[in-house]
Amino acid sequence: MIEKSYKNFILEKIENDLLELLTESIFLLGDEFNQIMYQMGDDDQNYSIIADMFSSMDMEDVETDVSYIDTGDDNNSVKFVNPEKVKNDGLTQADIFKKSRERNRNSINIGRLARKVIEIYKQKNGSSDKITDKQIEDFVNAYKSYYDIKKGALDKLKLLKGNDIKSTYLYDNYFSEDGSLGNSCMAAEECQSYLDFYVDNPNVEVLVLMAPNNKIMARALVWTLVNGDKFMDRVYTNRDSDENIFIKWAVENKAIYKSTQNSNQSGPFVTKEGEKGLELEVMFKPIKLSMKKLYSYPYLDTLKYFYWEEGILRNWTSDTFGHYIKLEDTDGLPQCFSCSGSSDPDYTCNRCGGFSDVWVI
Repeated sequence: MIEKSYKNFILEKIENDLLELLTESIFLLGDEFNQIMYQMGDDDQNYSIIADMFSSMDMEDVETDVSYIDTGDDNNSVKFVNPEKVKNDGLTQADIFKKSRERNRNSINIGRLARKVIEIYKQKNGSSDKITDKQIEDFVNAYKSYYDIKKGALDKLKLLKGNDIKSTYLYDNYFSEDGSLGNSCMAAEECQSYLDFYVDNPNVEVLVLMAPNNKIMARALVWTLVNGDKFMDRVYTNRDSDENIFIKWAVENKAIYKSTQNSNQSGPFVTKEGEKGLELEVMFKPIKLSMKKLYSYPYLDTLKYFYWEEGILRNWTSDTFGHYIKLEDTDGLPQCFSCSGSSDPDYTCNRCGGFSDVWVI
């Protein structure tokens, strides 16, 4: 434990020393890093102001400089060249970026660099803008996702349907136990039978992000609505930054998506017309009592209300519609539309005792 703490102390000291070396030079951004900053600046998000700080200082002469910045070897690091070594080598600015891939460059965490650049920007411009920790956290996650997209992350997305959906929920197929994906309530082996509900619905697919070892790092249901629009449901991820990769897919494929990745059925939802609340409907084959088919049901984040006689999944209810069951139970049981009680093993409501025909289907 002591050895680990000492190692962390040394690594942090080295990182701090590197930051102190970055002084008295023109602020320069490499092409790839600069492109990411411009894209993030155009996002109109709370982190965009930080990206604009980077972009606005490109080619500027500043007192305390961070220079020769470009993308690193992974999505969490950024590389730079010590300005003192640049002067001693007698290289031009163009030479630095040309030779940077051949040199031993210094590396710094993107979050720490962002904090440093914010300080430099404020000193140079006399700015009093307050940048919150949340903005920096969102900036870091956005940078990671844009970096991954540039490195081909969208090519690692796959749309699956039918029986293939079930394997994307199984815990053993996850890349890690981290994040909202690792905490998914439908990941256990005993939940596999609940997912037959998806297999039987041709209007649902699952979008997954695959790791290099073919494990699943993130997933989201993609529904085809009654009006033909696509709706990307809540995104579950091992890494928060991967949410943005799914949102990028939704934008490129003109799909509706949730502005916040949660289980709120009312949105708000993001469409090509902007952010708003929507009443969503998905067709499912009507289930007749004569079929005597007994389902266990998955927990649904958004389309929680199943009108089984009509064959419609909705994210809202109305007294003008028929019977429905609420799919918000982690044990595969529906909830009675009359009193919201869960069913017991004989599919009779365990709260009011009524509407047994709703369960025996």
